[in-house]
Amino acid sequence: MAKLLSKGGNPKVLIAVPEIKSFKIKEEYDFIVIGCDGIFDKLSSKEVIKYIWRSSNDHHNNDTLH
Repeated sequence: MAKLLSKGGNPKVLIAVPEIKSFKIKEEYDFIVIGCDGIFDKLSSKEVIKYIWRSSNDHHNNDTLH
């Protein structure tokens, strides 16, 4: 963190200590989301999930076999 501050970083904007969580990925999970607070400051978890499902379905529907 001292390195960031010496280069003009603002300690109120950047947190150098990550929040780390661990969990077991289970077979019934459809996907996991890894995102920064920039995403979750703007969208709720439910909104992120809806966006991913919608994007996945749109991508799947637009796929064509060649």
